Amino acid sequence: MPYQAEDVIEIVPYDADHVYVRAHLDFYNGHMCDIAGMGRYEQGAFVYHDPAPSPLPEAPQCALRVRVAHGQLTLTDRATPDAVSSCRAYCGVRGSLEYSIGLDKRRPVRYLDRLKASREYRKAIDDLHATEPRTAP
Repeated sequence: MPYQAEDVIEIVPYDADHVYVRAHLDFYNGHMCDIAGMGRYEQGAFVYHDPAPSPLPEAPQCALRVRVAHGQLTLTDRATPDAVSSCRAYCGVRGSLEYSIGLDKRRPVRYLDRLKASREYRKAIDDLHATEPRTAP
């Protein structure tokens, strides 16, 4: 039975060095990826470093890179193209945080107040302040 699915990438500026990033990606057979956090600008991309250790044995610490280049928004959780996926715990079996979409598909976030009041956004701010205390207001 087919079902309708929509990939959602939300990127909202937080301060001069950080953006809030949330990705909900749908894949075959109902599998998905769901991740949210504050990304810091590092070497040409915003990078979200998950403050929690990976729940997967021997998996690297989750680091999600969000980059714009050549008219594309790209997400990756691999340090190099042949490296293992670092944020695997956020995805179902058939999901992956290797994603690219044309900037021409971009739409404004029309529910910004609701987004900023969300549990995910508040947790991202709390995690940021816990790991980078100088960002606290």
